[in-house]
Amino acid sequence: MKRRCIQPLCCLLACLVLALFLAVGLLRQQPASADGASAMTPTAETRPRLTSPHVSRSPYGDLIEFRGLIQEIDERYWIVSGRVVLLTETTVTRGRPQAGALAEVKGVRVFGDVVVARSLEVTVPGAYDQVEFEGTLESILGETWVVGGVTVTISPVTELQGTPRLGAGVEVRGVLQPDGSVLAERVTVKGLSPVPQIDFAGQVEQIGTTEWTLAGTTVLVDEHTFVDESRAPAEVGMWAQVRAVPRDSSWLAVRIRLSRPN
Repeated sequence: MKRRCIQPLCCLLACLVLALFLAVGLLRQQPASADGASAMTPTAETRPRLTSPHVSRSPYGDLIEFRGLIQEIDERYWIVSGRVVLLTETTVTRGRPQAGALAEVKGVRVFGDVVVARSLEVTVPGAYDQVEFEGTLESILGETWVVGGVTVTISPVTELQGTPRLGAGVEVRGVLQPDGSVLAERVTVKGLSPVPQIDFAGQVEQIGTTEWTLAGTTVLVDEHTFVDESRAPAEVGMWAQVRAVPRDSSWLAVRIRLSRPN
């Protein structure tokens, strides 16, 4: 009788041990992330956060890749051929960034000319080096164009493709000059930029949750508006430089850069 009682107990223990081994095996098979943590669906706490509070923490929009000359560098953003390129904690930067260098930008366009960078590769061309970049045609004055903030000189031997129009996208290949301008070898004019924009400046007269007034001009603001307070706080009386795009019958500010009045 004692043997008959022990036999079911042994079977039960064997089943428990087998179940334990199976559970351990399943845990070992669960995929792990690069840092050794168990794979899981990202949550609000695990997703990388943007450094700027004025940009959605889940960047969305069109993937974009372009080359341009760096015009300005800040801890939180760069200006590359007229575009505002926001840097995040996950942005990968290669090379030594400096004004006048070439940057290859890969990222997500969240609005207008605002791009959240995934990677930035910087090369520093010297005088008389050949460079290639692209930008918006901002002005035409005879043989001198401004493309994405860069002065481009058109010569009799420049190969010109397309019809130049203000606001059009332009690809430039040429030789960098000592003064930072580019002597164009080839210029390709593409279609008009999908989102036209304007730049203006004025003293801040009123600050609201959905609109600002600067020198009598009212502009809309939203969660994507990048307010640069690195030089001055967002207060009435400060000087502001604004880049805006059309929104219905008004203008929506893409970037507001504040500075103290002289």
